[in-house]
Amino acid sequence: MKTINNKGCGCLMIENSEQSLIGKVVKLEKKVKEMETNSFISSEETPYFEAVKEIVNGSKEISMQLQQFYHIIDGLDYPFYLIEANTFRVLLANKKAMGDRKSLLEEGISCHELTHDRLKPCDPKDHPCALLEVLEKKKAVKLEHKHKNVDETIQDVEVHAHPIFNADGEIHQVLEYVLDITERKKTEEELEKREALLRASQKITKTGAWEWDLEKKTMYWTEETYLIHGMEREELMPGSPEHIEKSMQGYERDDIPKIADAFRKCCNQGKAYDMELPYTRSDGEKIWIRTTAEPVIEEGKVKKVIGTFVDITQRKETELALKIAKEEAEKANDAKSRFLANMSHEIRNPMNAIIGLTHLLLKKENDVSLHHEYLQKISAVSKSLMNLINDILDFSKIEAGEMTLENQSFNLEDVMEQVKTVSMTAAKEKGIPLLVDVEAGTPVILTGDAFRLEQILTNLVSNAIKFTEKGKVSLHVRAEGLLEEGKEKIVFTISDTGIGMTKIQAENLFKPYQQAEVTTSRRYGGTGLGLAISRYLVEQMGGMLTVRSALGVGSTFTCAITFKMAEEREKPYGKAVKKMPIEPDTVEESLLKGKRILVVDDDEVNQLVAKGIMKEWGIETEVASDGETAIQKVEEKEYHAVLMDLRMHKMNGLIAVRKMRHTKSKEALPVIAMTADAMEEDRKKTLAAGMNDHLTKPIDPQKLFELLLYWTSEKAVSPKEEKEDCEQEKAQISEGCSKEIIPGISISEGVERFLGDEALFMQILEHTWKHWKEMNDKIKTAYQRKDNSLLKVQVHKIKGTSGNISANRLYHAAAELESNLLKNQLVHLDLYYKEFQAAMEEVMIGLEVLFNNQPSEK
Repeated sequence: MKTINNKGCGCLMIENSEQSLIGKVVKLEKKVKEMETNSFISSEETPYFEAVKEIVNGSKEISMQLQQFYHIIDGLDYPFYLIEANTFRVLLANKKAMGDRKSLLEEGISCHELTHDRLKPCDPKDHPCALLEVLEKKKAVKLEHKHKNVDETIQDVEVHAHPIFNADGEIHQVLEYVLDITERKKTEEELEKREALLRASQKITKTGAWEWDLEKKTMYWTEETYLIHGMEREELMPGSPEHIEKSMQGYERDDIPKIADAFRKCCNQGKAYDMELPYTRSDGEKIWIRTTAEPVIEEGKVKKVIGTFVDITQRKETELALKIAKEEAEKANDAKSRFLANMSHEIRNPMNAIIGLTHLLLKKENDVSLHHEYLQKISAVSKSLMNLINDILDFSKIEAGEMTLENQSFNLEDVMEQVKTVSMTAAKEKGIPLLVDVEAGTPVILTGDAFRLEQILTNLVSNAIKFTEKGKVSLHVRAEGLLEEGKEKIVFTISDTGIGMTKIQAENLFKPYQQAEVTTSRRYGGTGLGLAISRYLVEQMGGMLTVRSALGVGSTFTCAITFKMAEEREKPYGKAVKKMPIEPDTVEESLLKGKRILVVDDDEVNQLVAKGIMKEWGIETEVASDGETAIQKVEEKEYHAVLMDLRMHKMNGLIAVRKMRHTKSKEALPVIAMTADAMEEDRKKTLAAGMNDHLTKPIDPQKLFELLLYWTSEKAVSPKEEKEDCEQEKAQISEGCSKEIIPGISISEGVERFLGDEALFMQILEHTWKHWKEMNDKIKTAYQRKDNSLLKVQVHKIKGTSGNISANRLYHAAAELESNLLKNQLVHLDLYYKEFQAAMEEVMIGLEVLFNNQPSEK
């Protein structure tokens, strides 16, 4: 067996004989010519000779055709093989297949060795073998394949294999050629990437594309177009009448002719369109679609129309929300404008009464019979004016996020009695019965903010009386039952037979600056803030305030609040008499007789008012007109308490109290701010400066009485006393151990929260100090790692605890930081975090000094 190159042709072929067909033909042709020339053929041999000659000529023709075939396949720019079916031996291969390895054919190399350098076929999972598939399927195949070239490089190829059958119908040879599709695959992959990017961008932007071919009458939709319409791709043939009908069903009936007309004009006249329309998907979801179309014009004719469908639902919802917000803002501004106009009216009326009645009193000095009547009226309108101002201040606290609630033990019966006492006068004046009823079995010793509960109920009852001309007003209290251990839901129901409201009026009732109608404020007065404040307070207590009303029939307000039940226990003395009416010669009053109080105020009228009120309780009062004089007086004489104004000439109250606290003998002297600065920030400043409490002007005699009774009693918590031994047990603290001024913590307020139990308060402080060290490390780590989720959780814990121990600056800093994190408003996060850490550091240093007697190293 020998490999022969046929007349210089690069094509190689295996022959079973020693000489190729072409070589034999050439030799035979020479022999015939010699016989003809030498006349070796007899007449009898002539027919045989002619036959041989004809065979030679035919063989010559065949050999020429073979040479042409070899040249053709050698000229191919891709590998070409002829393979023996049963042995996989390569019988024929062109230059592209063999390269410079011609000798391998003589060795009987297999197609797998030649193409992949393997003895066996490739793994059909990764590299399907065309030869095997032809033998299996007995027909031509075409497949893609990862081809290993002779130079070891890998390329993507497309293999074509065709079977050659013998006379018995069996495959004895396979013709195979291989096309390089590397560039085509790269192009396909790039195209696939771009299509994937386009699909992703369409999905992100909720944009679907479509194309209508006018000549072929075919419609194409992208995947996102189907999704927007809520349809499946396989559902209907795009462009079919059924498809068009179903896709159009979702549009509003009036919009369908508009779409059809726009599409027709685009196809016929080349006019583009752009419309935004509501659409109901096949699954019932209502959305908004922006549909656009552009004509593709060739040679003056519209050949195609391409367009988009965009889901603009979110944009439409945002636009609607902005529109509603704008309308609400405009309504709120209008309401505020009406509110300011109404406030001008409400303030001027009582001021007119005060000024007018005072003028009449001065004119009628000798007519003593009228004095009492005029003074009663002045007192009444003054209280009305004070209530109005309190409403405005409360609401400003709510809007600023500074409204805080107490959490102390109180007696519900005391609250109900106070509400009844305050409201009864107005009810009697109108001749309306006021019925207050507490169901038997209702818990009365509760924990919460008694003052704010009283404010809520008083406001609701006062409103009921105000808007009722005949009939009755009732306040009914019942327990709904235990929600969980130690907690009870108390339901307060306030009913009247007054003017009532429409449904729309009731819906707007709890909005700030709102009353049922404009004429209401003119007829009945008021700020329009009371109910908004009441609902806010109820919700802050974890409750709910609702109303049912019928015009001309009356209204029923239901206030449901969950309280923690408390056991009766000893409380600070001042709190035990809270809200008790002041009567002459009571035991409580006798406790104030002989007390020396210094009034520090630069206004002579304020001095006169304070002295006059306290004189009734047997208190000895002295006055100072500025901070410097006050410091001199407390150094010269012992006082039981100081009432200090904040804004004074020479030296203000804040500076004065700080200087007082530097004197050891005055560290425990109770100093109470008595000021017209009524905001929460003002209260925090006074406590931070070292004052014990905060009383706002105009002076409420009841509150002044309570504060003096408390702070001049032996149970009052001193702001600072001598610290003797920080290592003593906390039980010793309650018996008279030192109480430091702790920076950032209001000791007086904190002890009051724990019902005067100083030992418990100190125990809580020490536990907090130890626990916060680790917690603040977590906060710092979370902040550095930008782990806002962990930061939010830890700050929330700090907020709750700081409120309980009266670390007021830290509480507000934590609340601000938490609010910033909850709203995801991270632009000013660093600012809020720095304030939080400053407040935390202030408290931690104070606690470190108290419990370790040395500041922590920073």
